[in-house]
Amino acid sequence: MGLEIYRGESRLYEVPLEPSLFRQYRAGKFGTNVPLSALEKSMIEEFKRQSFSSFKTQHSIPNNPLEWFTLAQHYGLPTRLIDWTTNPMVALYFAIEKNDDEDGYIYFNSNIEIFEYESADSIVFEKGEMLINGRPYNPHQYTILSNSSYDINDDSIYHEEIIFHRPKYIDERYSNQCTVLACPGSRDVAFSKFDRERIIIPSIIKPTLRRYLNKIGINSAFIYPGLSGITANITKNFSDEYLAMPLSERHKMKDLFD
Repeated sequence: MGLEIYRGESRLYEVPLEPSLFRQYRAGKFGTNVPLSALEKSMIEEFKRQSFSSFKTQHSIPNNPLEWFTLAQHYGLPTRLIDWTTNPMVALYFAIEKNDDEDGYIYFNSNIEIFEYESADSIVFEKGEMLINGRPYNPHQYTILSNSSYDINDDSIYHEEIIFHRPKYIDERYSNQCTVLACPGSRDVAFSKFDRERIIIPSIIKPTLRRYLNKIGINSAFIYPGLSGITANITKNFSDEYLAMPLSERHKMKDLFD
C-alpha cells in the first residue's frame, strides 16, 4: 500500500491543483513572449546564482534539479512543484486559513508511491521535460526506481508522469507540515485526476474550525515556525475569538471600552 496524501486550498481556483508557476504564467504575470520552459530555467538559474552564499557547507547544496526546485519552492519562488501533506489536519488548516468569504477544499488520494530520487543517477529538465537517467520520465519507471512491483494497469498508482517525493526534512516547516511534493514531468501534465476526491469546507465554519485546530496545536505558529508565524497566530486567534462571540457579547465588549 502507498501513502495517503492531502492538499487544502482555501478557495476554488479556476484550475484547482495547479502549480504556482503554471498558474502565474497562465495569468500573464511574466508576459507571453517567453516560453514557459525558458522562463522556468532562467528563474532557477538566477535562484542558484543568488543563493550560493547562503549555503554554509558543501553538503547543504542541492544535488540535482529536483532538489533545487524543492528549495526554491520552499522559499516562495514559483515552480512546477505542488505541496501535499500526509497529515489531514495540516490540509484542513490550509483549506480554512484564509478567504473566509469562500468555501475551502481538501483534495486527497491514496496509494501514492513515493519516488526515491536519490536512487536515480541523474535528473535533468530539458526544454521543460523531465529526464531521469537520460530517459523521459514515464509512470512505469516507478517499478524500476523504487524497486517495487505493482500492477502497471493500476492507475491509482501511476499518475500521468507526476512523481511524488519527500523533501529532506532538514527544515522545521517541512517536518511540521509533513510535506510531500508532486512534480509533473511537463506543463502538459495536469492534476485533474485528484479533483474526483475532495471535501468542501463551507466558508461559514472556517473561523470555528481554526479555533478547534488551534486547541490541538495546528495553527500558523506550527505551520510557519518562527516569529512571523507566532505573530500571525496571535492576530488570527483574537480575530476568530471575536467572530465566534454572539452579537450580544460583542455589544457588551464594545460598551465596556467605550
